[in-house]
Amino acid sequence: MGLQVIWQNAGRKIIPHLSTVSNNVMDFQILSLAYALKKKYNMTDPEFEDFFIPFEQLFAYTRHKLNPSPGFNGIRQVRKNVNSNSKRIDIGFTQQIMSNQKAYGIWGKYNRPYSEMGLVKDKLFDAVFNSKIEDNRELLKISEKILNLGRDKIHRLDLDQLDELFPLLEKPEGVEKELFEKYLLQDTTGKFELLQILKNSEVNMQSLSLYLQVNFLQQQSNNIGFKTNLEFIKNVERTISPLNRIFKYILTRSYWKEKELSEDGFISNWTNSVDQTGFQEDLLKLSRLHQTSNLKRVEGLVDRNESVAAQRQSAPWLNYSKDHLEVNHHEGDFVDSMYSPEEDSDFNYFLDSYFSLYNQLN
Repeated sequence: MGLQVIWQNAGRKIIPHLSTVSNNVMDFQILSLAYALKKKYNMTDPEFEDFFIPFEQLFAYTRHKLNPSPGFNGIRQVRKNVNSNSKRIDIGFTQQIMSNQKAYGIWGKYNRPYSEMGLVKDKLFDAVFNSKIEDNRELLKISEKILNLGRDKIHRLDLDQLDELFPLLEKPEGVEKELFEKYLLQDTTGKFELLQILKNSEVNMQSLSLYLQVNFLQQQSNNIGFKTNLEFIKNVERTISPLNRIFKYILTRSYWKEKELSEDGFISNWTNSVDQTGFQEDLLKLSRLHQTSNLKRVEGLVDRNESVAAQRQSAPWLNYSKDHLEVNHHEGDFVDSMYSPEEDSDFNYFLDSYFSLYNQLN
């Protein structure tokens, strides 16, 4: 359906840099330590990319030893390696803890938003992280070993050595916390409107549904632009979530008679009346499907899928004939008979990542 681009563009009206998977403060700490070392040793970009693979492994084992309960990317392989040898570990480019560590690990999920934030360019960054790396002799010693590994060698460590790295992963406090709040918790107002609302409230935003989150934030703010962008997000979700649910519901069967589609209660009832203010043509076309008959609504979804499939150079999932609909692909098929288009939502617009980071820092 190609809805990801739509909700992400809407989310960017509030949250400028975060992604749905850049939501762990410790991952940002590890990346910050690595960038501080890049500056210290004057690494080139290619050298830094090769350095970061074993560096991430080092801190994967460290965070697991510090607290084995929380999950993180690569945790399964880390546990397996530690269980097979409880005293030593090997790190290196050939010792990857994911099938493609660069793509699926911290680098792939955090480096783009991290770079866009500009955190490394802040003078406070050097003050905070230069101090952290210079005060930790074990980190410097291991980092120098990693620098000389290349892609063929490995470095063997005693697990007990990792204890010396624990302080580097402590919850950010003081200036480090201020630095992370300044960059991780940016919003598009330039005035940290969202952060100020959270600081002045005791509400756990992660416990609320999207619509309740948006309504609460609007009630707490006097910033017109901020409130307008929140309203836009709400209207986008009221448009695309019901259509997403109808599409997934259609995928649950391989064959639909036209009469079945025209009389189906879910297809009929999963609609909203939507304020189209600010909508571009793509969203306008989708919002108009809420005001049509069942068959026209389904035809619109078929056309949408066909268009998206053509852009991706793949075959459409649905084929509409004169009196029936054939479903050729069932990935993501799903139906929730209790779904309410007025109350339930499907997409988070990066707000969940923001709220998660805020809670971790406080």
